Amino acid sequence: MSHDLWRNAKFSKTETCSGSAGRAYLAGPMRGLPRFNFDAFHSAAADLRSKGWHVLSPAEHDEEAGFDPDTMTEDDFDLESAMRWDIGSVLLADTVVVLPGWE
Repeated sequence: MSHDLWRNAKFSKTETCSGSAGRAYLAGPMRGLPRFNFDAFHSAAADLRSKGWHVLSPAEHDEEAGFDPDTMTEDDFDLESAMRWDIGSVLLADTVVVLPGWE
């Protein structure tokens, strides 16, 4: 999957807010993909930040929590904890950016 494909992402709200772009939660497929699709998440996060968005990225959160997509497997992953963070982040977000392959 090309990391540039995320540009076709769907936005749930307007892209800009007065003064700043706001908070964007990145949603996308992870399980079953090479490196858990972290490269696409990182590419999308960088592009959104360049446009003024504060990005809430599950991939970045997982890495900060100690998950290494190069050496770890789904068995090493605390899905319940991740889902708690994801749900809380969606509630904080002004918009949700959906990466290709996720609906």
